[in-house]
Amino acid sequence: HTTGPVMETITRITTIIIFLYFWIGPTLGSSYINPVIDANYPDPGVLALPGKGYAVVVSSGDDPDAFPLAYSTDLIHWTPQGHVFPAGSWPVWADTNMWAPEIHLVSGRYLCYFSASHANGRHSIGVAVSESGTPWGPYRDLGAPLVFHNEDSVVGLIDPSYFHDPETGKHYALWKGDTWAPIRISAIYIRELEEGGMAFVEGSEPQILLQDDQHDELLIVEGPWMMYKAGQYYLFYSSSWVQLPSYHVGVARADRVLGPYHKRNIPVLQNDWERYNNGLNSTYEGPGHGSVVADHAGDWWLVYASWKYGHLDREPGRVMLLDRITWTGAPLTEFWPYIGVPSDTLREGPIIDLRSRGKYPSYTWSP
Repeated sequence: HTTGPVMETITRITTIIIFLYFWIGPTLGSSYINPVIDANYPDPGVLALPGKGYAVVVSSGDDPDAFPLAYSTDLIHWTPQGHVFPAGSWPVWADTNMWAPEIHLVSGRYLCYFSASHANGRHSIGVAVSESGTPWGPYRDLGAPLVFHNEDSVVGLIDPSYFHDPETGKHYALWKGDTWAPIRISAIYIRELEEGGMAFVEGSEPQILLQDDQHDELLIVEGPWMMYKAGQYYLFYSSSWVQLPSYHVGVARADRVLGPYHKRNIPVLQNDWERYNNGLNSTYEGPGHGSVVADHAGDWWLVYASWKYGHLDREPGRVMLLDRITWTGAPLTEFWPYIGVPSDTLREGPIIDLRSRGKYPSYTWSP
């Protein structure tokens, strides 16, 4: 029998463990090696769910089942969860090119912002609402685009995103567009939304946050994703052409949501040129178009897509990768997010709270 001081010590240790579990919370960071989804999973839009892990939705092109959905507790192991628009349920105005969806929790409802082409080839932006109160749908489209491809645009409107400004409480939609006059090949636009996120504030107008103005952008700024930290707004975007190894992720910073934004001259993420230019296998090439999400420790992670080395614009497509964002420079002066190149060795994964696990099953991706 255990008695006296030994029993007292065991009791104290047990009490401490229980306290830590319920008040501090158990955490776990799984190790991983990219890719986290070894299949074509381009343009991932990730959403941190309220205490329940993460949802992701990705582009699907002309596949009958549009916009695949998946769930994860740790951003590493993913479970398929169906599609935003299963075959036969596409929006009536959408004909082809189902691209760049994102799911956001807006005023208590899960909305999916996406872009698609009309039968005449014009590319517009739509929004759909989940009718189940979960991110898994079914989703009902508005019945018409939220933002139309207007006569002054050549390529059309793509890559929608959403941002809720913590400073003002206002809601915004962002997207990539272009214009004939003046000639503007590529720009990131923003416009204020109503609180419900499915219509614009009356009298509001689109404003330009960024334009292509750097040589290495190759006339492209797209895939916007906005984050807020310590009084600063960080606008992540992708540049160059997605079929090229030079595709990369940049970032611009402002102290107001509407700018002005100042670009950093160092990419957040780019090809591993040291290996690539020496004819060595860089594992990945052309990384870009992703989303930024925080783990339970507050660290930011970029979930993004990339071609495998030597497989530009061909099978298996753009696989899904994960890398932690670090910070360089002095706070409030030159404080910038940075990754460098896609990781291809063992890494420590995001910190998660074990108590948030278990609502949905999770396992290693098997396409």
